[in-house]
Amino acid sequence: MRSRRRTAIEEGTESSREVEQRPGVRGSPRRAAQRAQSEASNTRIFLKTPMQPVKPDPPHKKLSTHVSLKLDHVFQYPPKQLKLPTTKAENIAANISKSSSAFLCSKWLQGTNCVLIDETKSIKYAAVSIFIEKIRSAYSKCPPFLLIAQPKEISVWVEQLKYWTSQSISVCTSDQSERDTITDQQLLLDVNPTSDYGIVITNYEQFINDRTIIPYRQWASVIADDPSPKMPLDGLFAFHKTFVGTEFFDEYPSLETFLEVPPDAAVDPSTVFIIKPEDAADDYLFEENFTPCPMAALQQAMYIELLQESSEKIRSENADIKDLCEFASKLRALSSHPFLATDTPCDIMTASGKVPVLSKLLSIQRNDGKKVAIFCNSNMVTALHTIMTECKTIYTQIEANSTENEANILIDDFNHQQGHRVIIVPANYASLCLEKFNGETVFAFDTDWTPIEDGKLIVKWHARNSKAQIYRLITSDSFEYVSFAFFWNNRDKKPSNFEIPEKSDKTELFNLIKDCYRLAYKHLDVVHQMPRMLFKEIRVLQYSDKTAFPQNSEPFLDEYWTMPEKHLSIHAPRQSRPLTPAQFWTEPRLQRYLQLFNLYGWGRWEKFQEFGRPEGDLQKLGVLFLKHLLKTVEEGDKIYPNVLILIKENNKFDQKRLLTSLAAWPSVFATAKVEPLLGDVENKRFFYRLIGEKTVTSPDDIDLSLFENDLDNRKIDDVKKLLFSAWEDGLNSLSEEDQKYIRNLIQIAKNKPVKSDKTDKKTSTLISLRSCKTKFDSSSHDKVLNTLMSYGFPSLEKFMQAAGLMMYSPESVQNYVDNIIGFCQTSSDDKKKFSDNFVKRIVKYHSQKIPLRVKLFEKVRECSTKFDEYSAEDIEFLTAVSSHGLGLWLNSPVLLCACRGQPTEAKLYNRVKLIFEETKRTKVIQRIPEDFKEKMPLRINDMMMLRNIGKIDKRFFNDKYVYPIDYHVSVQSYSLIHKDTKVWMYCKIELNDEKLNFVIWPDSDPNSKIEGKDPDDVFNQYRLQLQRFCGQPVTYIDGHEMYGLTSPLVNILLQNMEGIDELNGYQKRYFSSVIPLTQKWPVIGQFEKEPEAMVIAQPKATVQTVPPAKSSGNVIPRKFKFKKRVFGDLPPPLVVDFAPLAADQSKSLALDFTTGPLTQSLVDAFSYWSDFSDFLPKD
Repeated sequence: MRSRRRTAIEEGTESSREVEQRPGVRGSPRRAAQRAQSEASNTRIFLKTPMQPVKPDPPHKKLSTHVSLKLDHVFQYPPKQLKLPTTKAENIAANISKSSSAFLCSKWLQGTNCVLIDETKSIKYAAVSIFIEKIRSAYSKCPPFLLIAQPKEISVWVEQLKYWTSQSISVCTSDQSERDTITDQQLLLDVNPTSDYGIVITNYEQFINDRTIIPYRQWASVIADDPSPKMPLDGLFAFHKTFVGTEFFDEYPSLETFLEVPPDAAVDPSTVFIIKPEDAADDYLFEENFTPCPMAALQQAMYIELLQESSEKIRSENADIKDLCEFASKLRALSSHPFLATDTPCDIMTASGKVPVLSKLLSIQRNDGKKVAIFCNSNMVTALHTIMTECKTIYTQIEANSTENEANILIDDFNHQQGHRVIIVPANYASLCLEKFNGETVFAFDTDWTPIEDGKLIVKWHARNSKAQIYRLITSDSFEYVSFAFFWNNRDKKPSNFEIPEKSDKTELFNLIKDCYRLAYKHLDVVHQMPRMLFKEIRVLQYSDKTAFPQNSEPFLDEYWTMPEKHLSIHAPRQSRPLTPAQFWTEPRLQRYLQLFNLYGWGRWEKFQEFGRPEGDLQKLGVLFLKHLLKTVEEGDKIYPNVLILIKENNKFDQKRLLTSLAAWPSVFATAKVEPLLGDVENKRFFYRLIGEKTVTSPDDIDLSLFENDLDNRKIDDVKKLLFSAWEDGLNSLSEEDQKYIRNLIQIAKNKPVKSDKTDKKTSTLISLRSCKTKFDSSSHDKVLNTLMSYGFPSLEKFMQAAGLMMYSPESVQNYVDNIIGFCQTSSDDKKKFSDNFVKRIVKYHSQKIPLRVKLFEKVRECSTKFDEYSAEDIEFLTAVSSHGLGLWLNSPVLLCACRGQPTEAKLYNRVKLIFEETKRTKVIQRIPEDFKEKMPLRINDMMMLRNIGKIDKRFFNDKYVYPIDYHVSVQSYSLIHKDTKVWMYCKIELNDEKLNFVIWPDSDPNSKIEGKDPDDVFNQYRLQLQRFCGQPVTYIDGHEMYGLTSPLVNILLQNMEGIDELNGYQKRYFSSVIPLTQKWPVIGQFEKEPEAMVIAQPKATVQTVPPAKSSGNVIPRKFKFKKRVFGDLPPPLVVDFAPLAADQSKSLALDFTTGPLTQSLVDAFSYWSDFSDFLPKD
């Protein structure tokens, strides 16, 4: 577009003579300003005095105009074109930043509105800043620049403008935290911009609400940064306007209005400058966090030893380029991790200094919930697999020999996952990963990959994710550091090129090796630990800054070739820890194990000695194979009962953790032979009957006297040889005919009765017996009393579990409890029958309270099923108390939420009393909206959310609960990965083969599902896993409570659903209050003081009176409620009778009395002034 104003500028005429008329504005902004200035003596603009900002700030505060409007600028536009100076910031800027800022300057001087599109979302800051700095430096009376930005971008703009310019910056927004100390009025109405500030920053909300003031100021240029497509940009009358976007400008419908393009015209392409990612990549406009890592002790010792051994060879004239490259390759491998440089087994976690640094950084990423990619040498992938397993990090691994299609599948799967996780990527697939990567962090574990080769992809990744960061791990004072510093100054020389003779220069490589000796001589005399303040050691490297690693000019001394005497002596490496199962069981070893397992089955662990693993580890792996093979066979537990018994006897370990640590498990398990393996293990005991002894050294040791008539015309010696061969080499090593023959013999042995004097020693089971405790010590006595007081005595089994008395026999616990209750209920004379030691253990307090508490809990458990007498709110609480008592509330969401996260025995006891003492009960009839299913999820309490109410099936209910199909709830519970940490646990009811299946899993690991036949069963499994993980007993968990089936919200929704009336026998509940329907998710660990306001409109509830519940005895005596306050010893009370004065008609009364000695503090505590005029006679 060529406006009349621009035409006048190009022709050298006065732009004020011919001004484009706009609706609602007479003439140009300058004329409006001149008129305002000429009328300033007669007209003033007054606004209200602004009030002090209130925290939190309101969403918007309009500008005040209580001061006079002064427009006394003498700047004439277009200005006389001068040669724009070169600013200091321009000297360090990249080429694309310079060219884009030069474009903006040229359009400003021409008076042409323009567009800057930054597809990298990062270069626009430098371009606009340099543009402003050049214009303000050239023209001293230039008005300020107005920058309109999104609220979240204002802090970024302020930081960048301060870095690139020397101009004063003022933020003018409604947010006090963003605004400068200068008030809005001073900024826009009273201060001369030529002397006080150069850049004013505001947001679009401020601009829209104060467009009667902001657009009519004189601005050197109005810069609109990335407005939303629907943002109105009309009404801006400035000398010059710049539109800054991050996408192509066709995405902004209001662009033509902003640029003053006529309706029938298009934006002139010459006014548009587009910054491409390729431009940023060519100028190296990306950065990374340079993270130095100290060498570990073993790593440093091996590094110095290599330098010492190779010193003479390297410094001699006979060393050729191949020798230098081989030496450089060893140095670089040791610098990264000794695992890459030696065949000697080493501890992956402690052998390299990079591992603890990586572990620390990963823990920070985990806390922030960020997704991470680790780029590394292809040989380092296996070691990183071990590191991720030890760090308990969820990860995906791309093998170096994977095809491109396989790598794409793994990357896509990783991108679809949520939350913190890691993908390990070999350097040859780094480009493929960056093209799609949606994570926030990249770790470059070594120097095999650098951003130079993927600059364009790095810039695009930064444009997709503003929080993108790269961390480069470099071992300090090593060849890795030296080669990376050389690469920084010579971008065409990759660090890995020094290992290839054809790509290396002998002189350059020799100088790098000399730098290694110099650094080792100076710094590698002590072992350095990882710095405590790790982030202080990290520095940001801008790839456009080639001065980050200054070249070393220090002369090389001959003494550097020999290590100083004070350096670390090379000790024999300490014996490393045994490899974990995740480290040891690689795919070849796992395949070999399965091969031996197919041959020998269960029990022949001496045949597995080649692995060098403990017998317990071998058994655990065998249990995993048998268990998963058994699942593949329909009714396998009935077909192979001996296998099932074997699994149950040896399954006391964390099977899920072991299974997830075996990366090669899916591919190896798929090759297992199901029926032969299960059949051989099932009949192993009967094979022992054939050979007679488990340890057989020759065919002569086999006794076939019981089977002489069953050998099918074969010679007994031939059968013995055949059995010995099966014993020694495995049954499956024989021919198919021999295998069939021996299996027939096994079936004969299975059906043949065994004489008592020929008992099979190999099938016997050794059972170790221990005597249960019968004598109760003081600690166990206290457990019994405390459990009786806080839990009652529901049943012997539950009582023993709650009290932690499983080491005692049930009979002894029952007798001891009976003696305690009997002692408390007997008279003082009868108590003499008990022993003195027993009497002393039960204090008077317990003897009075225990019977009442036991009866109280009996009543609680009885009333928790009286749905017609107690409301759903009371039933939920009584059910929780009956399940957990008054002291075991740690795993009860209901009790925790009832006391706002801080339950005590006194609080819970008082609430139980209030429920039973209530004489008048109300019934609230609440209408539920018909579309309540569309409002899901709904908040149950501060620890639970109802995600889906499901569908009622008349087959699945009982008198207390309904089990809807696809019912889904989230509840806060303890993690099975991180101790003392609560996570969201998803609980769902599914229909599987016409049977209900109850499933729970944590939100962080959807694959870790626990299934059961009912809520209590599935949460009991979870409790046992949690108990094994924590290493200490875990109290009872009520599955129905965790599923939310006892909550009033779930019950009122179920009672308003279709099909509820068809459930014969189901007892409906009534409600004593309006159940709030809120959608706000609770925060883990936080409890709200007041219930949330309802978000779903509901009709008013109807209140009815419910007859009081019948009392079942004086279990809880009613007492006068009072607040106890201790003031010390009180004197006898003074009783004054005012009855004689009541008949007195006097208008005023006075009373004098004296008492014994009183302290002033006591008088102050009980004295107060009051107005008794209401009690006096009236006139």
